[in-house]
Amino acid sequence: MTAEITSGATPVSPFASFVETPLTRRRFLAATAGALAVGFVLEPRATRAAVQPPIGADPAGANVNGWVVVDGTGVITILYGGAEMGQGSSTGLAQLVAEELGAKWSDIVVQYVPTNLSWTTGGSSGITRHFADMRIAGAQAREMLKAAAAARWGLASTAGLVASDSTVRNPANSDGTTNTLTYASLASLAATMPVRATVPLLKSGQYVGVSMPRLDIPGKTNGSAKFGIDVIRPGMTFAVVKNAPVLGGTLKATPAIPIGATAVVNLGNAVAVVARNTWAAIMASKQLSASWTTPADAASNSTSAIRTTAQTLLASGTPVIAEPTGAADTSAALAAVGATPTVDATYYVPYLAHVPMEVPNATVEPTYADAAKTTLTAVDIWLPTQAPKGVLAALKAMTTSTGALWIPATATVTVHPTLLGGGFGRKIETDYAVHAAKTALTLKQAVKVTWPREEDVTHDQYRPMALARVRATLDANKRIAGWHSRTVTPSISHQRGRLAAGAVDSAAIECLTLATGVPYMAASPAHATEWVRHPATVWVGYWRSVGASMNVFFSESAIDELASAAGLDGYAFRRQLLQASADPRATRFLAVLDEVARISNWAAGAPAGRARGISVATCFGSVVAEVVEVSKVVNATTGAVSMKVHNVWVALDCGNVVNPNAVEAQVQGAVAYGLSATLWNQITFTNGKADQANFNRYRMLRNGEMPLVTTTLMRTTADPSGGVGEVAVPGIAPAVATAWSKLNGGTRYRSLPLFPGATM
Repeated sequence: MTAEITSGATPVSPFASFVETPLTRRRFLAATAGALAVGFVLEPRATRAAVQPPIGADPAGANVNGWVVVDGTGVITILYGGAEMGQGSSTGLAQLVAEELGAKWSDIVVQYVPTNLSWTTGGSSGITRHFADMRIAGAQAREMLKAAAAARWGLASTAGLVASDSTVRNPANSDGTTNTLTYASLASLAATMPVRATVPLLKSGQYVGVSMPRLDIPGKTNGSAKFGIDVIRPGMTFAVVKNAPVLGGTLKATPAIPIGATAVVNLGNAVAVVARNTWAAIMASKQLSASWTTPADAASNSTSAIRTTAQTLLASGTPVIAEPTGAADTSAALAAVGATPTVDATYYVPYLAHVPMEVPNATVEPTYADAAKTTLTAVDIWLPTQAPKGVLAALKAMTTSTGALWIPATATVTVHPTLLGGGFGRKIETDYAVHAAKTALTLKQAVKVTWPREEDVTHDQYRPMALARVRATLDANKRIAGWHSRTVTPSISHQRGRLAAGAVDSAAIECLTLATGVPYMAASPAHATEWVRHPATVWVGYWRSVGASMNVFFSESAIDELASAAGLDGYAFRRQLLQASADPRATRFLAVLDEVARISNWAAGAPAGRARGISVATCFGSVVAEVVEVSKVVNATTGAVSMKVHNVWVALDCGNVVNPNAVEAQVQGAVAYGLSATLWNQITFTNGKADQANFNRYRMLRNGEMPLVTTTLMRTTADPSGGVGEVAVPGIAPAVATAWSKLNGGTRYRSLPLFPGATM
């Protein structure tokens, strides 16, 4: 297998305290150009290299990615192709390798791969898409080491050899001084051994399923870890971005340089204000006097207009039949629902911003062949990104107003991914990378470009708004006899030109359909889900849990309303439906439902003055059930009513759990993120301008408001594992809304957030 290398990144060392010697791009290219272009390379530190992925493919058919490097000092480097943004997937994948490799955990380090061998991190796929690959990676490397040991001992085969604790042992050899060889001593010879296409997988349980120490944590606690915001280059300057205040606006002319700045750069839809440091640039940007165009559709991008359009489309828009298919399905569903359905409810959720703690930023350094800086030869960019390949493609595709490329095809573009201070889908985008690149190429020097929080919030690529109507009818046995849902929401895929005419945006309807969501159907009642695309031009993107974040609120709220109509509590009603379900998946859902009822002691009920809500959800291959317990808080002085969330119980089936502590941490983070969105978060617009700009009006959960989160991991052994990072977000909203309705005389809360005017 030969390696084809294009513009790729030097694997930087974001896990700084764990990487002693960096793998340079020069070494990478030198190694892959020669005879070492095989699945895995095990070699001395002096010539450490990574090469093409191993033979084989994972069950989902994704590109195989996995590299193992053992050097002459015993350090075992797992080359990581994803983005580490606190979710712990770099450690989880290393655990999979170490498990099969038979390595000591203290020998393991993690390092990024070149960009062309990286993958986009999103959709809770950090572990799932590479679960099989990384196990194969460790197993192939193990067999190469065993083959090297057999050759050293003059054995005809590796039969009987044992690989463990970073050594290969020969139990049959009675000479205690020579029956063990370290991986370090075998590295050079192992590099010459063939890569086996088929290898046995051990699944010993030494590391997988064990809460191993996170490899990225020490560097984050001692300050050696490198985030994008930490990057410093020789002779660099600093800039902040000031975007057009109205979405879609453009700069009429390059403005004058404000006091405190050294330059301004016209970016078309934004200005980069350059200064001696970032703070000076922020202060100078506040004095910027710029004139902007206002798009013709600015008024239509007001929240009131967007909601009015959504209501019209909900009533009379031409839908795409999302599930099952065809007008006949819709007619049958509506006939089964009847003229007076048990539940006929309309739900609404707003646009949401991502607000990762580390704002978008990028550092770009151009290199020129001549002192006059007329011949660009290379561009290096350091940034926190979930999509290194996307950044590479975006920079290569940048064109001027005349259509010329900013970066000639002859120049090398190198992307250096760093650790991310949160992503949540925002850092899949490349707008901030393009701004930084254009600024650096205009100035012809290295520059760090930062988006202040106000720019981050007002010019995000938002979670879409959505309006949905659910109509459902129960039969005499209190089971669903008919279900019809229709949702109106903008399409992420359509805005990006990825959706064919008449096609369904799967993100717009995921978890809203009874066939692909929670299997509440007994036999096959008439059901249908329709989607109408909202034409709003507010730019939308992938927010944590994507479509599930909207649609689980709709579907699970409707299920709770049906439960009330049936005279059953939310747990009993759901249990009845799942027990009667004809869907073979129902057993898995019933298990998490029963478990969350057990750990929350649902049968005992909530303490006096409190109420509970429950939900079940599925997304990214995992199933989760959640119970929340809340109380009402009344300010004695103002009379203002608010909510306190005391407890959240979570039962999660994500398949084969790799690192339990990391999974629990993701659940806790998802609960906090989901609560903020449920209680307070919304982005509204007035004539195309976002009304919220910072945390004072985009309220987030404070430390003292965090509830106690109790999590049970179901510990099933399904391979590959299901996603974790997003799955606990969607079920928070319907559970909280139901609990809140119990504290307010049964009034149903069908719009989010529950406290839209709250401020910090």
